[in-house]
Amino acid sequence: MRYRSGQITDKDTKIADGHGSDYICGDPGCCEPMPDERRGTLLGRIGGNVFIVGNGGEYSAPEGGTIFLRVNDCDDGLVDNTGQVKVEFIP
Repeated sequence: MRYRSGQITDKDTKIADGHGSDYICGDPGCCEPMPDERRGTLLGRIGGNVFIVGNGGEYSAPEGGTIFLRVNDCDDGLVDNTGQVKVEFIP
């Protein structure tokens, strides 16, 4: 899977691709799903397994299921996010 195009805006911060912004909370008490990764990074989840999609790579899920995508932002912080990204799934 890989990021193809699009842009997300997190409040006033424009995130140009799936790599996210330069901000990393870095504290286990932070509210992002992956606090040690860049805010706004494109994430995937299959079952309980959350992984970084970013701008692309290979992923192997330990279980089957639906793939959910979101940005690495607090659940309460998603309300001020706008935009869209396109991803490509490569078998």
